[in-house]
Formats: sequence, C-alpha cells, structure tokens
Amino acid sequence: MKLLLFFLLIIPSLIHAKSYEVNKLLTDLVTNNIKAEELTDDQLCESLQHLDLISTFNEHNKRNLDCLGITKPQKDWFLPSEKNAFLFLKKYQKRYKIQIPEYDLNKASFLFTSIDDTRKIYEYLNEDFRKQIYRNSHNERIKFCSDWYGQVNYIAENQSKNLDGSQGWLEGSQSDAFVKCQSGFNLIYLRALFDSNTQDQVKSMINNWVQNDTPKRDIDFFKDDGNIFAYVYHLNKILIAIELLHSSFNLSEEEYKQLNLWMKNRALELFPADRKGREIKTYCPKKILQFRDKNEACKNGGILRAQTLLRIGIWTKDKLFVDMAYLAFHRYMSGIREDGSNIGDSSRGCTAADYNIWASQFMSDFLFHWDRIGETQWDLSVNNSGTPSDAIEYSLSLYENFEKINIYTNDKEWENCLEYKEDKTQQASKRQKEENYYPRISFAPYLIHKNQLVDELLNYDRQNYGHYTSQSGANYEIAFLLNNKKFFNEFKRLRDQKKNDEEKKKQLAEKKQEEERIKKEKELVALNQQRLKDNAQKLKLKKQKELGEQIKQFNELILLSKYKKEDTFVFFPHNELDFIATQSPIINENKEYEFKSARIRGELQYANQNLKNINTDKANILYHFDNLDFKTAVLKDGKTEAVGFFIADPPFDQYLLETNKAIVEQCGKLFKPEKWLVIITKTNRNNKKIINQQKCIRKLYLEEDEEKQIIFSIISKSANAIQYYLENN
Repeated sequence: MKLLLFFLLIIPSLIHAKSYEVNKLLTDLVTNNIKAEELTDDQLCESLQHLDLISTFNEHNKRNLDCLGITKPQKDWFLPSEKNAFLFLKKYQKRYKIQIPEYDLNKASFLFTSIDDTRKIYEYLNEDFRKQIYRNSHNERIKFCSDWYGQVNYIAENQSKNLDGSQGWLEGSQSDAFVKCQSGFNLIYLRALFDSNTQDQVKSMINNWVQNDTPKRDIDFFKDDGNIFAYVYHLNKILIAIELLHSSFNLSEEEYKQLNLWMKNRALELFPADRKGREIKTYCPKKILQFRDKNEACKNGGILRAQTLLRIGIWTKDKLFVDMAYLAFHRYMSGIREDGSNIGDSSRGCTAADYNIWASQFMSDFLFHWDRIGETQWDLSVNNSGTPSDAIEYSLSLYENFEKINIYTNDKEWENCLEYKEDKTQQASKRQKEENYYPRISFAPYLIHKNQLVDELLNYDRQNYGHYTSQSGANYEIAFLLNNKKFFNEFKRLRDQKKNDEEKKKQLAEKKQEEERIKKEKELVALNQQRLKDNAQKLKLKKQKELGEQIKQFNELILLSKYKKEDTFVFFPHNELDFIATQSPIINENKEYEFKSARIRGELQYANQNLKNINTDKANILYHFDNLDFKTAVLKDGKTEAVGFFIADPPFDQYLLETNKAIVEQCGKLFKPEKWLVIITKTNRNNKKIINQQKCIRKLYLEEDEEKQIIFSIISKSANAIQYYLENN
C-alpha cells in the first residue's frame, strides 16, 4: 500500500519534470539558444513530436532519422458524423427560426479555368508579379514546404506561438513549419502559374492528401477544449490552390469524386468550432469580460470556417454544407457591433486591429462565394448587429487610425505586447507603416458590391508577394476579371486612358519644368551679365592663378622628382602616392635580383582620392590606376634598390611597351629586360651608371606624347608605395 502511494505521489512530479524539460527545449530552439545540430538524436526526435522547424527538419533528414511526429497517424482520431458536426448549428437555426435564403448551386461555375488566362490577369494588374513571387529569399522556405508539407498527416495548432514571450514571433525567433508554409504553400501554387513542374508538385501534394485522407484536424482540440484555427486556415489555403490550378491537373471523373469526398471529410472536421460546440447554439456574447467569454465561432476563425465550408459546398454542390455555412456566417454576424467592429477580436490587445481586419476579409471572401449562388447578404443584421458592409467599412476606417479600436481592447490582453504595450500602439500600425501590409484590394468582393472596384483596380495596391499570400490568401479580383469579360474590357479601356492621361500629364509637367528651367536660366544669365562684365578682369586673373596652381599640383604629382642628397644614398622623396590593395597579392617565385615578386591588385590614391578625381581633364588616362592588376618586383643588388613593373600586360602595354623597348636600347637596361619598367628607389649617389641610366629614361619618356608621359610618371611615383606594400605583405 505504501509502495502504491509512493508511485501515486511521484508519477505526477516526473510527468511535470519531463513536460518542463521538453518546453525548455522547444523554447531554446525557437529563440535560437540552441541549434538543431547541437541536439542529440533523442532530443531531436523529442522536439519533432511537438514542434516542426525548418532547422530541425533539415537536421532530421541529414541524420537519416525517421521520427517526424507530424507524419504519424494520430491515435483515437475519428471523423465526426454529419449529425454530430452540425448538431449545434441546427440547434442554433431551430432556436432562432432562421430561414436560409434561396440559392442555386447550378449558377456557380469554376472560378479559374485556364492557367494561362489567370496568369495574364495577375501580370496585367502587376507587371512585377512574377519577379515578386520568385524572390531568391523565398527559396529555402519553398524547398522546405515542398518537401515537408505534402506528407503532413494532421495540422497542429500554434506549435511555436508565444514560446519567445511575445504575442506572435519576435524578430530572430524561429516560427514553426505551419506558420512558414501557410504563406509558403501560397507561393508554391502561385509559382505553379508559370511552371508545369510546380503544377505537378502541387497536384502530387493534393493527391497524397486525398489518397491518405489527410491532413486531419489535431485531436488535442477535443481533448483540451482548444481551437483548430490552424487547421481551418491551412485547409482554406489548400482549397484556394485547388480552385486556382485544378484545370492543369487533368483529373478524371473518378478523381473528381475522390476529391469531393476528401473535401467533405475535411469539412466535417471544421465543427464544432469551440468548447465542443456547446455555445454555438446561441447568439454571440455582446460583452467580453474575460477570456472564456470569447467564442472562436464569433471571431475571425468562425467566419473563416463558414467561408471554407461554403467553398466546399459550392464545389461539391452539396446543399447541406452550403446551409451549414450560412448558419455559421449568420451566427458570426451576431457578434458584430453596430459600428462594424467584431466584439471578440476587438478585445485582443495590440493585435486587435489585425484580427478585426482579418475577420472582415474572411467575411468579404465568404460573401464573394455566396453572391455566386444566391441573393446578396451585405445588409444582413442579426440580433441588432452591424451588417457585413458596416464591418468592412469599420476595418477600412482603421487604416487611418488603428488605435481607434483600443476603446474595445481588454487590458489583460496587452500583457504580452512588449514594446506596443507602453503607448497602446496597435501592431497593425507598424505593419502598415513599414510594409503597407493591408492592401485595400483584399476587400475586392465588397468593392464589387459597392461598384467601387474600378477605382481600386486603377490604383492596384498589391505591391509585394505578401499582399498575395497573407491574410485570406484569396485574390478574388483576379477571378472576377477572369469571369467578367465585359467589365475587364471596360476596366482595360479606363486603365489605358489613365496611363495615357498620366503620360500626357507627365510630359506636360516635364515640358513646363523645362520651360521654367530655361526661363530661370535666362534670368540668371541676365542677372549675372553685368556682374560678369564688371568683374571680368578680376575673374580672369583669379582663374589664371587657380589654373596655375592646379597645373602645378598636377605636375608635382605626375612628374618625376629630382634626386637629392641624403646621407650617402639617393632617394626619391615622399610623394603622397599610396597603394591600396583590393585583393590579396599573388606571390611569384623570386628570380634573379628579385627580393619580392608578386602580382598586385588594387588602386593608387593621392591624398586619399582616386587619381582621376585629382585632375578630371586627364581622367581618361588616370582611370587606369583605379583598378590595377600589375606584376611587380622589389629588386636589390647591394645598396641599390628598385621596383620593377611588368608593362607587357594590358592596359599599359599599348602605351609603354614599344617606347620602353626603344628607350632601353638607348639608355641600357637595369636588372630586367625591356618588357619591364625599372625605377630606382635607393642607390649610392656615386653610382653614376645607374643614375645616368635613370636620367636617360626619364628624359626620353618626357619627350614622348602626353599620355605616355603621364603614365610613366605615375608608375615612377608609385615605386616607393609599391615597394613598401610588397615588403610588408
């Protein structure tokens, strides 16, 4: 008995200890305190039972392990029956005697048919569309999602959320694979518009899911009374991919039947929405006093379920799913205030504006699909709630002041908002300022309803890939233009007209600007004429002086220095020329007289400036010294030192080689053959032979044309700097 009591006491402690250990491991991985490659095999496998990251997945494959939790079937999983899935929605309908509006499923045709036509619409609206979705920075994520996503057996909820102590994911934190692939998968199916291989890849993913009846919901939802937003969100994205690309899959009639059955199975897993559905049978609460007052069915997740269910009902032409979708939408609308704000989502601290806008976008997409089959519901009010139109207008009003929603936020839900908490700043403010995160065109279905779509299309604001993949992930302006040729042609006419008007306006503005410039220039000339006339002589003298100084400075730079007595040796004086290496030297084997031999890469500078900037009139010559690639050598014989420059390589061969050969014949060679230009840096002042040879070379070079003079002089003046560089590297 005592032994039994001992185990009853110790086992909970052991479970808690293990749970703490696992949570710490996951937190350390997300915050990069530990790297995947640092984990043992057991630790790696343990982490992959709870958390899927790109880093741990890649390490798992690298080690050739087989312990991905997400690919294993869940024990105790079951598919809800239609009766159980929709039990509470039907009770809601019965309680409030809700009449489902008439609709006709036969009115709805496929939204997207031709891949080519669809792609053309995307590119017509945004010429940079392909470039944006093929950004190289996405490639790692795309490769990962392509390898991982198709084998997912069930959709896990919020694997990495809050592990770094934030409401979402801090910069530098690793987010889990489901977060990466909720937009990564979007990029894959958008890339499929351009690439048949990617089309096949998406088809293979979908076929795998259909054949295996996956991905399923996370059964922890039923165990822990949580929510399955991630499941709803991902399923919705998969359905969008099917809508967009199915025409390229070439499915048989039997395959379409299998796909329809798969969709229905996934739809049944959407319900009940939360708390096992107990509260779905009533209207949404009017006040949020504490967290338990919030129902998932009344927030963005609720309307996303309704949208997903409706999409499945229309695709499969199943009236039951359409009816239930409408009831889910109807109940969601009971949670909208008269001003259009969502009662549940508007309480969510610094993320309230984000969630409220997402909810409105999901609802806008729902009504896009409803309008395909039935009478418009944009003016529906449930239990004195605001209408869908009110909800959209409220969300659009937040764009100008996201903090407007703070009157509804719950103080407790600001606790994990980090830097946003102090000033009660909405996260959406930063998103919109830095990324223009919320394009207005995301509300295309509402804009269609309000006959405002043309204006928004003429100012199309999907400006980067995130505007296509984030939020709802549906780009229904594309579908609308694709299926409304008359509207598209009229829009095209207006857009062409706008472009022409803008071009004319631009040309007129440029013409006016040029006229103003000429006018001002003439006025300035007229204003300065008298002044220039009065000061002409003074300016002339000043210019002459400045020119003289410029020429003097340049000549000091490019002309050889005179020898001077210093101890018993002759030196070239310090000349302010510096050699700046841009690449490491290539060391050569030393030959006769060579102390150091190397090919050097870099540039010559004077007073920390490029030579061509010292004298712009000679820039056509001096630019050769901005990107030197020179074979050089420090030459020594007793007390004589010199630097040799191999001038038989471009670009100096065309200037100096033939001249040098002729001069060496007259003056004699020093250390090296005629393909080398040798400049003495140090010698005994009594060594008349060497000194006379150098004077001879200098004299003859300075009788050559200006280009050769300058190049010879610069190379000569660089000798000290080159020698210093070679001897010290």
